[in-house]
Formats: sequence, structure tokens, C-alpha cells
Amino acid sequence: AARDPGGYVDELARDLHESLVRLDTAGVPVVVGVQGWAAGAGLGLVLAADIAVLERSARLRTAYTAIGLSPDGGVSWRLPRAVGTARAMDLLLTNRPMGAEEALVAGLASRIVDDGTAAKAALEIAGEIAAGPPAALATTRAMVRAGRTRSYGEHLDAERVAISAQAGGPEGREGVAAFLARRAPQWTANDPPPL
Repeated sequence: AARDPGGYVDELARDLHESLVRLDTAGVPVVVGVQGWAAGAGLGLVLAADIAVLERSARLRTAYTAIGLSPDGGVSWRLPRAVGTARAMDLLLTNRPMGAEEALVAGLASRIVDDGTAAKAALEIAGEIAAGPPAALATTRAMVRAGRTRSYGEHLDAERVAISAQAGGPEGREGVAAFLARRAPQWTANDPPPL
């Protein structure tokens, strides 16, 4: 119904993409729970997550070409990296739905839970993560994401720098002390080291 459909969709895509960049650069892990369908931009949100929990009856679908559109939401960038080019092209060009089990096998889902429990499971996982060492978690997330563009040698160097910084920092010292004392570590807010 928009007077200028192209302009309207451009504005929507710009806002969505800004949100996805913020999720990608957030210093905290992103956990999503999927119930029902995640199609189009919804699939882009699933692909942006660090941990994706799908209910058994959940379905994923690219859906773009079925309505005469090309992908947005990072789907054409993340999907081939997650499942390989051949499977991504199949999903993008045929709009074939993918069930939870196939999504798990393909690497698009982290866990499958019973129907009606995705939100609870995602919140529990997020709570477990939030109770952990903030800098170590942020650094781990950043390392995995940075691995997309680094060579193996460059990545090994970055890992060495990061683990050394963590070992010399308060979280590393607390974690080792707690391990040696056979007690639970006490984590505090901390800025992650530069990568």
C-alpha cells in the first residue's frame, strides 16, 4: 500500500540492518528462541544469534524469491557460511522450508526443545551465560566472529594475545584461584581486552 514500495522497503531494510549490526557488535552473546516460523528477516535474526533454540515444530524458510524479492537481513551472507553454498542456494532459490531437526544437523540451530518451551529455554541459557565471566565471554564471542575474516595464522596470534590478556586479568586470576581452591568463581563486570 506504500506510495513508493521500493523506498518503503529500503527504509525497513536499513533499520533492520542497523539492528543486526548492533547485535553483531554487541559485547554480549545473543540467544534466540524460535517457535513457529522464522522466515525472511526472521531467519536473518536466527542467523545473527550465537545460540539458536528451536522448538520441535519450528520451521525456517528464506521466503524471498517466493514473493519476487531478493534476500535482506544478512541471509545471503550468513546462510552460505552456515550451511555451505550448495545448500544455501537450494534454500534461497526454492524457498524450501527447513524443520528443526534439519536445522540442527545443518548447523542453524544449537538445540531443539519441546514445543512451548523455546522462550523459557532461551532465557535459561541466557541467564547461565550472564552469570559467567563477562570479559571471557565477550572475548570468546569476538574471537569466533573475527575468525570469519582472518587467516589461521592470524587467528592463532589473536588467540594468544587474548588468552594472555585474560590470564593476566582479574577474571583469569579469579578463575584459576577458584579452580585450585575447588570453589565457584566470583565474576565481576570487566571490560574485555582489545582483540
